[in-house]
Amino acid sequence: MNIVFDEPVALSGFFEKFDERKRERSELISSFSSREILTILDRVRGRWKAGSYRESAMEKLPEITGFSESTVEEGLDTLCDILSKKNLERKIKTELGCSLDGWEGEGNVRLFAAPLGSILHVLAGNIFVNGIESLINGIITKNLNVVKVPSSGGLFPYLFLRSVEECSPELASTISMISFKGGNKRVEKKLKERMDGIIVWGGIDAVQSYKRDLPPGKVLIEHGPKCGVGVVEDFEENLAKNIAMDVVSWEQRSCASLQVLYIKREMRDLIKDVGRELDGFSENPLDRDHAVEVMKAKEIARMGKIFGDYDYFFSEEPLKWQVIFTKGFELSPLGRTLYVREYDDIKEVIREIPREYMQTVAISSKRDKELGKMFAEAGATRIVRFGRMTSGAPGAPHDGDFPLRELVRLCGMEL
Repeated sequence: MNIVFDEPVALSGFFEKFDERKRERSELISSFSSREILTILDRVRGRWKAGSYRESAMEKLPEITGFSESTVEEGLDTLCDILSKKNLERKIKTELGCSLDGWEGEGNVRLFAAPLGSILHVLAGNIFVNGIESLINGIITKNLNVVKVPSSGGLFPYLFLRSVEECSPELASTISMISFKGGNKRVEKKLKERMDGIIVWGGIDAVQSYKRDLPPGKVLIEHGPKCGVGVVEDFEENLAKNIAMDVVSWEQRSCASLQVLYIKREMRDLIKDVGRELDGFSENPLDRDHAVEVMKAKEIARMGKIFGDYDYFFSEEPLKWQVIFTKGFELSPLGRTLYVREYDDIKEVIREIPREYMQTVAISSKRDKELGKMFAEAGATRIVRFGRMTSGAPGAPHDGDFPLRELVRLCGMEL
């Protein structure tokens, strides 16, 4: 079922073929052992460490995504780490603790991690690696996988699927790639009826569209918009440099990227140091739409300073970076725009951040565990050091759960 549509697409015939082959393809992927799947994915890794796939991505992705060559290269290195057989074995052990191949355990209860069935991965265009990691999770849990590519970001999933096909045509035949304009309710309705699970990466509109009228028994996994937050209570080594790295990493387009920084009122010199560190990074690869939004934010800051609501530091080079002091929580327009809030009481900070945007929180404090617990209770799912906001640690949960656990049904045998 290796069906690839190029944009624009008419999905005539796709659902009929999917229905006809669903049982056959489900039996096929079930016949693979976990060891066989991980071995295939490790061979795929070899295709991406060097060779034509990596060369094609390095040549085309900077222009398509707007990321610098170094960012694209970092993303491809991350993909290779994800595909590592050793890392995937550790991931299965950590996240599931039981077998994907059969019954496991002792005593009165034995466990088997059975696949949900068929999974739709709705990819976003902001970070090209996340969607592929989602697909990899679907493969190793032995689900049928359908990938809905974004209109502006189909090349990388296409290349990845081709690399899987090169290593195992049989495994690739259990993956489908489709492309259609988001919000097409007729097509989305057919997908909701057929899929056992839907993973949505993207904005709130995409999440709400798939959540609406979802049939009973279907699993929806949301990875909607989040805002990376930093809190400085005490200074630590290389703090300004690490804050700047979290602003520049993935050009703030990752859900974990630093957008809002909270500092004590006496720490304004830290922000000047952050600005100097931001100056040391290469040119900001802003596209037109992002540039317009950043310019709007800068004008609002200039006007707000007149009335005492804003203050700011801007780079001498136009739009390279901007730090804006605000009087309330605001989402950044991105483009290396850091919003800064001054605070007196950490409880005020926690009350101010909307729970729906809470995910990754970077903390610089001598009482980091205490503060981390407070933010976790307020809705945060990752507590990290500055400089590590977009660098996920192997074995850590994502958005409050282990991804593999969301893609299986744990069945207990009580015989």
